[in-house]
Amino acid sequence: MSQTERIFFIDRQIRRHGYVRSSDIADEFQVCDRQVKRDIEYLRDRLGAPLEYDRTRRGYVYIGRFEEFQNADERMLVFNAVFRGLARTQGLMPMMSDMVQKHLDLGISREYRSLLDKIVFSAPVIDLPDYKVFGAFCTAMERNRRLTMEYRNAKGVVSCREIEPLRLVSYSGRWYVVAWDLLHDGLRNFHLSRVLSIRLTDTPMERRCSDDALSQYINSGFGIFMGGAATEVTIRIVGEVVHTVRTQIWHQDQRMSPISLNADGKPEMTISLPVTNLAEILGKVLSFGSSAVPVAPSEFVEQWRSQVAAMSRLAVPISADS
Repeated sequence: MSQTERIFFIDRQIRRHGYVRSSDIADEFQVCDRQVKRDIEYLRDRLGAPLEYDRTRRGYVYIGRFEEFQNADERMLVFNAVFRGLARTQGLMPMMSDMVQKHLDLGISREYRSLLDKIVFSAPVIDLPDYKVFGAFCTAMERNRRLTMEYRNAKGVVSCREIEPLRLVSYSGRWYVVAWDLLHDGLRNFHLSRVLSIRLTDTPMERRCSDDALSQYINSGFGIFMGGAATEVTIRIVGEVVHTVRTQIWHQDQRMSPISLNADGKPEMTISLPVTNLAEILGKVLSFGSSAVPVAPSEFVEQWRSQVAAMSRLAVPISADS
């Protein structure tokens, strides 16, 4: 058995029973007292657990708060479900998936392992990457080399780009590369599924931005639209859907108002968050129908009104005979 499994067992026993004895660990995993001592020392000295031997209980107890493994079984069940869902949808090799799966299972108590097939993760959009294209980006980053590629943008326009790939990002089931685009002399993100051809060059990449600047670019605003000045948008959520939105994280810097009742007696709240491009957040708002209404800025409100009006004009009346 691995040390990881023993560490989880020690923590779990203390949380459940208030203490754990060396003999409990040795009997459970058939290891010697010396190994148990090393596990205790690792948990205390390397992981910072407030462990102390209690002579009255003849076992180890926590003498302070230790959040590192709080709800460890539940967290591992979620992580396990996410991995299995991604392995299934992203075309990972069965041999590799099985190997990783076995290690993940070690972090879950034996009692909880029966729940593995009862917790399911399903990605809403599946965008299977072309692993040859994916591999070209990995090779370029590993060798610190530029790439040239033919790329078709969202409008169908094809261009030849010379780029320096910096990060591969999966967002909402789709894969993107964040790169320095030589054509525009700045950071851009490209959808991997729109790469038509790609070639590794012999030209070394240059360090054009810091890791902090790159992180700021990636996390600048809502959605996959990255970089540029962020604008705070505010959206009013109305009706029972507020209880769904209340538990969601759209952006790490979002702010939510308390839920209140409007004049019609319906629950409502507002959510405010930074956005660098209004297109994706507009689609998000429209997906809620009449339960979401933009409040600010005025540009965002006008775009929403324009889209609602356009959809209204496209609506086809249903005849009485249909």
